[in-house]
Amino acid sequence: QAGHDGKVTLASGKKITSTTANEFYGMTAGNFAGADAKKAIAKNNGELNIGGNKSLGMAIDVDDEGINNGKINFSGTSGAGVYNTGTFTSNSGSEINISGQSSVGAFNSGTNGNLTIANGAKIQGTADDTTGIYGTDGTATNNGTITMTANSVKGLVTGGANAKVINNKTVTVTGKGAVGAASLEGTITAAAGSITADGTSGIALYTGGTVGGTINANGGTIDAKNGAINVFADKGTINLNGATINTGANSLAFIKSSNGGIVDFKSATTANIATDGTGFYIPPASTPTTVTYTPFTGIGSISGFNNLSNLTLNMFKNSNVAVAS
Repeated sequence: QAGHDGKVTLASGKKITSTTANEFYGMTAGNFAGADAKKAIAKNNGELNIGGNKSLGMAIDVDDEGINNGKINFSGTSGAGVYNTGTFTSNSGSEINISGQSSVGAFNSGTNGNLTIANGAKIQGTADDTTGIYGTDGTATNNGTITMTANSVKGLVTGGANAKVINNKTVTVTGKGAVGAASLEGTITAAAGSITADGTSGIALYTGGTVGGTINANGGTIDAKNGAINVFADKGTINLNGATINTGANSLAFIKSSNGGIVDFKSATTANIATDGTGFYIPPASTPTTVTYTPFTGIGSISGFNNLSNLTLNMFKNSNVAVAS
């Protein structure tokens, strides 16, 4: 542990292992008693193997700094590889590996919490209900590669009104119900790179929860494969402002619910709908007493989506513009 303005380093080739103790912290920077205007530094150049319930691989307090140049292997439940309220960087060549159910790779909080996954760094999850980056406050930035493979995994999540998460590189989630980016509150910005959901009932971009946050898809690609959905606004707002949408076979590009979610095509947007893919799903506003059929006159007749004139659909053979129920 590094307290006040102290420094602690786990050297290359060295390990810290605790896989059974609950609420165990592998390395810490700070005393977790609030800001003290001093900077403690914890640096991992080796390997942390941490388990147990509600444990943490590295924990960084306000005003303090954490650096990961090595590996953090977290096998515990309901814990995190990294918990940050100060400044944390996982540098190129580093790894955060999560194999414990309901755990988080990197958790960012605190008004000034600043977390960065650098280019060449990795977060990998292989257990159900794990998350790559979860932010409740501050700013977290992914410049690396996040790969989550299991049921109900998430790549990026914001769960606080002032939380910000930015993606500049690669987020891939694979599994039933997997979600690439979920904004429950706060803001996720897909600035560049790719966010991909692969699997039945998966979602690449989702806004919902109790309040619903905002996702700004400003660049890169948003991909859905094998039964996944590209864009689902249940509550909150998804702004499409430069990203390209790629919808695979048996997958769906756009859906919004009757809970107030907004999908806004704020600037020119291209969606590529593969064979057996679908552009829009239109849920019923209410259960009709009499079924009637109205001729479809183009995407301009689809209600509930803003600025549809900015959308270009490239439809492949045997794809569908819209389905309704």
